[in-house]
Amino acid sequence: VEDGPDEACSRRLTWLIGGPGAARAVMSFAATMWAWGRAMWRTIFGRSTLDVSGPIPSLPKLEHARSIFKLHKKQLKTMNPPCEVTVTKPEDVKVLLAVLRNHPRASEKIGDGITRLFVRRSIVDEEELCCCYVERVDTSVIDFSLFKPYKSAHVNIPTWQSRRLELTRY
Repeated sequence: VEDGPDEACSRRLTWLIGGPGAARAVMSFAATMWAWGRAMWRTIFGRSTLDVSGPIPSLPKLEHARSIFKLHKKQLKTMNPPCEVTVTKPEDVKVLLAVLRNHPRASEKIGDGITRLFVRRSIVDEEELCCCYVERVDTSVIDFSLFKPYKSAHVNIPTWQSRRLELTRY
């Protein structure tokens, strides 16, 4: 374990639980879970933040980005809103990051960095909506449109489809 729990925490646990043996057991368990969680994060993403540096990638095909969104939206149909599904597959993350980096307000959406991308199902004005979201390094969350980067790149999309992409209703 790189950075484990400190001695002050151990003393507090000893006082709360009522004995040094119990505190050591709890601290050992906490350190193990902490290390496991860190390892899982590295396995899924390879680092604590998603890489948004370098030149802006080319915009992927709309059908590809939309299929990723639909796949995650399908997983949400079995859950009660509000609910969310994190995009974990590296290829899917790469495509959605490319869409996000081509967004007209990408710098505003990305902020100081991104920790994860996810699709959320929620209820707004008594309507169920499904949108893409970014969780930033500062833990704030902001939505982003899959459609706007394509619109700003002058991809010809019929008006009836643009509204459906913007706010996907159930």
